[in-house]
Parts: sequence; structure tokens; C-alpha cells
Amino acid sequence: MQYDDWIKELSPSNSLRKQWHNSELSYKQFSKRYSDELESQQKEMECIVQLANKETITLISAVKELENSHLPILKDHILDKLEEISPEETRERSSPVCYDNFQ
Repeated sequence: MQYDDWIKELSPSNSLRKQWHNSELSYKQFSKRYSDELESQQKEMECIVQLANKETITLISAVKELENSHLPILKDHILDKLEEISPEETRERSSPVCYDNFQ
């Protein structure tokens, strides 16, 4: 599969991912911890938000259940940051972030 960019730092840390896959965390706990990790990756978040502000981006993953993964959390963070920099434009967009699941 060909892709333009992979910002690995915006993926959950190995430790967090393992805890989630081993059912050591509820989704709420996972979401909070992953959100904290995203907040610590300001440079990388800025990069993806600037890109999303210019064009549609597609988030891809090999997870089995997209809605119970890190992707909705990442999507929400991107949309929140877009809202901060251009609230009017964000409201007009129907789908600034797209998912695709490759297995």
C-alpha cells in the first residue's frame, strides 16, 4: 500500500497499545491515556492539523474494530485542533478525516 506520510509518533505508545490489547484498560482509560500522549506530541499534531486544514486526510490502520481503536480519538483531536485555528471552516466540512482499514 502506498501512502504519503506516516506520523508514527501519533500512534499509541507500545506500552499503551499492549495494555489495551491485553484488556488491562477500559476504553475510557485507554482514551484518556492516549489523549495525554497526543497532547505531548505538539509538533506532530500541528503537522497533521495543518495538512488537514488544507486537504482531506485519510487515517489508515489494520485494527479490527475501528470504533474501539485509537482512530476516533485521533480524529477528535484533529477536529478539535482544526476548530481552534479555523472554526468557521471546520463547521462547513462534511468529512475532514476519513478512515480506511487494511487487513
